[in-house]
Amino acid sequence: MKYQVSIIIPTINREDKLKQTLYCLEKQITVTFEILVIYQSEFNQFNIDIFPDNVSFIKSHNESASAARNIGIRNSKSDILLFIDDDVLIKNQYFVYNHHRHYIDKNISGVVGRSFDKYDTPISYSRTSRSFNHIVGFFYYPKNYGVNTFVNSGRSNNLSVRKNIAIAVGGMDENYTRGAHREETDFCLRVSKKYGLFLYDANATLIHLNEPLGGIRSWNDSNYIKAKHNMVGAIYFDLKMAPTKFRLEYFLATLRYLILNKTILIRPQLYYTVITRVINSFITAYKAHKSGPKYLN
Repeated sequence: MKYQVSIIIPTINREDKLKQTLYCLEKQITVTFEILVIYQSEFNQFNIDIFPDNVSFIKSHNESASAARNIGIRNSKSDILLFIDDDVLIKNQYFVYNHHRHYIDKNISGVVGRSFDKYDTPISYSRTSRSFNHIVGFFYYPKNYGVNTFVNSGRSNNLSVRKNIAIAVGGMDENYTRGAHREETDFCLRVSKKYGLFLYDANATLIHLNEPLGGIRSWNDSNYIKAKHNMVGAIYFDLKMAPTKFRLEYFLATLRYLILNKTILIRPQLYYTVITRVINSFITAYKAHKSGPKYLN
């Protein structure tokens, strides 16, 4: 069967949330789609046989969201790829349709949906002027924006793209290991630079639960300090992607993410650990940058 959309879901240690996400997708209408679940941990109490034939489960021994998405790209059967996370709630039965409908326009390279972090997140209809900049706008773009527009990046929990374009830019860079940080921004910037901006559809809405256990949080040993793979991803992104003119702005955004945030600043006892981890992460990121990206092959 030829599907209109291939939905790609990386998962690790989240059986209950994954099941909830798959049940949400069962209610989608008007579009034919397959679901590719790339699982990076063993299922303990999860019966894959209860799901319909359009759901495929693919085992990956590489604990990496970027590698898992590349596996999904390789194994997909449709021309449109839709990336979501394993801990999302989708209440709108036209969610997949709201992505797919835009691809009738051959000029659309990809679509970014709206991701709420809470059930009652208010919708915003205003943006800062900096968010309109197509080089650094993704740092300032409101996640709850209520107006359709064009953007240069989106979040990998609600992002679709043409398969041929995803392959042409090399898919996800697997130098972003584990849950990383900025891997989808890296991907989106490569797409938008070569094929044009993404359409942002405020109607393609889901709720991202940010489940505190499993997923990218499987590898963190602190409730306050970013995991090393998050730090490495953020620094690697800056080294690889920051244009010379905007390098300072990129680095300052990364410092805010890693160190200069309220969580860390009010806990001076963490300073030494944070700074030590940042230095070690920089060394790792620098080595990865010097060795070159690991794209889809």
